[in-house]
Amino acid sequence: MFRALEDGEMSPSAYDTVWVAMVPAEDGSHTPHFPQAIKWLIQHQLEDGSWGLHSMFLLCDHFLSTLTFVVALLSWNTRNPNAKKGYIYIPLSPDFEIVFPALMKKVESLGLNLSYNTSLMNKRAALLTDIISMERDIPTQVLNALEGLEEIFDWKKIMMFQSKDGSFLSSPASTACVLINTGDEKCFSFLKNLMDKFSGCVPCLYPIDLLERLSLVDNIERLGIGRHFKEEIKLSLDYVYGYWSEKGIGWGRESLFADLNTIKLCCFYDSDMDKISEVLNNFKDENGCFFSFSGPVLAKDT
Repeated sequence: MFRALEDGEMSPSAYDTVWVAMVPAEDGSHTPHFPQAIKWLIQHQLEDGSWGLHSMFLLCDHFLSTLTFVVALLSWNTRNPNAKKGYIYIPLSPDFEIVFPALMKKVESLGLNLSYNTSLMNKRAALLTDIISMERDIPTQVLNALEGLEEIFDWKKIMMFQSKDGSFLSSPASTACVLINTGDEKCFSFLKNLMDKFSGCVPCLYPIDLLERLSLVDNIERLGIGRHFKEEIKLSLDYVYGYWSEKGIGWGRESLFADLNTIKLCCFYDSDMDKISEVLNNFKDENGCFFSFSGPVLAKDT
C-alpha cells in the first residue's frame, strides 16, 4: 500500500462524475463532451433508482447524485429510462443548504416540477448574502461547492483561486462547474486526465497524495505496528514534508490552500512543534478560536 500510493486515490464519486458529464462539447452540438461519464453513470445506477456510494447509505450523497444526474439528462434532452427511476427517488429531502436549492432551480428551469421545502431556499439566500457581504474574503470551503453558487460569482475573479493542476480545491465537481462557465483549458485538462485515468468516472477529490500518506502512517501507528514499517513511514513523511510551506500543506501537493485536518495529522509525527504552531495560527480567528473550515481564502490583493 505504501509503495502504491502515488497521487492517492478515492472511490468513484457519482456526484462529481455527473458534473463532468454536464460539460458541453466544444463544437456547440449540445451534446456532452464526456459521454463516457453518462455511460458509467447508467451502468452504476443502484437498484432503488439512485446514484451514490454502494458500500454505505448516505442520504445526502445519494440524493444530490441522483438529482444532479436528472439535471444532466434533462440538459441533454436525454429521455433515458434510468431517469424515471431517479425521479421516484428524488422526493426525499435532506436539509443541505447550498447545492440542493441551486439544483432545484436548474430542474425547474428545465421543465421538471418537484415539491420541496421552501425553507431551504431561504437558508441558502441568507448564506449567499453572508458570502457576498464578505467582499474581500470568502471561506475556503466555498471552492469545494462552486456548483451551488454559480449566480453570485465573477468567474474571472474566481480564476485567481485555481490550483496549478487546473482544479479548484481538488474538486472535479467545482472544476467542471468553472469549465462550463468559462471554457478554461486548464480545467478541461484536469478533468480529461481524470476521466482517462479512472475510465469514465472521477473521485470526489484528486490528488490527495499528502493526506493519504499521512492517514496511512497514522493508521499504522495507531494499530501499534509502526515498528514493522519504519522505512516506509520515513519515506512517506519525507515526501509530505518536502511540500511543507509557511502556510502548511493541503490534501495534495498541488493544493493552493492549506487544510487544517491534514496539518493536524502532522502534529503527531513532527518534533518541530514551533513550526506546526506557527502554521496553526493561520487557522485562528481574532478571538483565538479555530475556524470550522480550512481557513479563509484571501483576495489577491490582501
